[in-house]
Amino acid sequence: MRAEIDRAVCAGHALCNSHVPEVFELDDDGIASAVVADIPAALQERAHGAMLRCPTGAITLDEG
Repeated sequence: MRAEIDRAVCAGHALCNSHVPEVFELDDDGIASAVVADIPAALQERAHGAMLRCPTGAITLDEG
């Protein structure tokens, strides 16, 4: 599973980072990015939760 962040949509609420800091980090402008190419199985459920909690819908997860 991979996470993608639409940086044009991300508003820097940081919910993803606070929910799964092992997968998401914030840059100096407060915009999120994924820090792992493939999300480990142990973190996939939490990453899915972060996607659902994103207030702007900036996160998508690719199962492939």
